[in-house]
Parts: sequence; structure tokens; C-alpha cells
Amino acid sequence: MIKRNMKKPFLLRYILFFLCCFQVSAFAVSQQNIHIKADHMQLNVKLRRTIYIGHVLIKTQTTQLEGQQITIQRDQNDQVSAILDVGDPAYYSDQPQDPKQKPTLAHAKMIEYYPQKHLAILKGEAFAKQGENVIQAPLIHYDTKNGLLTAFGNKETQVYMDVIADEDGIPSNSS
Repeated sequence: MIKRNMKKPFLLRYILFFLCCFQVSAFAVSQQNIHIKADHMQLNVKLRRTIYIGHVLIKTQTTQLEGQQITIQRDQNDQVSAILDVGDPAYYSDQPQDPKQKPTLAHAKMIEYYPQKHLAILKGEAFAKQGENVIQAPLIHYDTKNGLLTAFGNKETQVYMDVIADEDGIPSNSS
């Protein structure tokens, strides 16, 4: 009779689970739990890439991503270098730490996020909203470090914005 070491499969599953969750840490403010749901998950340790496929939901206390496929890429230092969210559309929402600010809601056919570059790119029927302020364009780039938003139109579609002023007539993203 061949004896198997039953601890190895459990240990391997635990390590793989830890690696998958570690990649998503870019979403979390320290000490936040991360919840991930998907129909399928594929981890490639050599390429440092995890792909979640089918009805994907990644959620922390303040941030949520939804899409049909979300890919998380890590660099050689195990830091998240890119997150690619593809859907029809892909969704993103974030609750700012400042309770006076409204949540940010966004969707596009594809959302790319490069945390080390502080860059978010929304491609294809891009839409972003904070409070009553809205921007729509075929392509939106957002420099999260410098607060610089650039929207690009094309031959068929111009950039569209609704900027709602507060009671003092000042455009605002707070209540």
C-alpha cells in the first residue's frame, strides 16, 4: 500500500490561495479584508499573473471591481504592476476616505490600472461619476497621484461633461 503525504496538497492549496490574495492587496487600505468571486481562476506563478474569469467581483471595504475577466500582474518584487478589468462593461467603484466626498463610480469596456505609475485608463464608452459630476468619453486617463484627468474624444464621439455647482456656484465633488 502506498502512503501519501496528505499535508502536501493542503499546503500547496494554502500557498496558492495566499499568492492570489496577496496580488489583490493593491485594492486594500491596510487591514481591509479582500473578497473575490469568480467562475474560474488561473494562477501562473512563473509569469506572476492571476486571471479571474466569469462574473468576477473583487471587493474591499472601500473599493469594488466587477468584470468578465480581471487580470492581476505582479513585478519581480511581488508588487502589483497592472490590473486589467474587461467586461461589457467593466465596473469600478470607490468610497473616498473623506466622508464628505461622494463615491466614485466608473465603467468602460476595459479598465486598466497601473498602481506604480498612479495611472487609471478607461477605454471604450468610458464613464465616470462622482456626486452629480459626470464625464463620458471614448478614452479617459486619470493620474491618481496628481489628480489630473484627461478625456479624449474621437471622430464619432466628443467628450461630454456635467459639472454641477454647489450652492455657492463652485463645482464640487462633495455633498
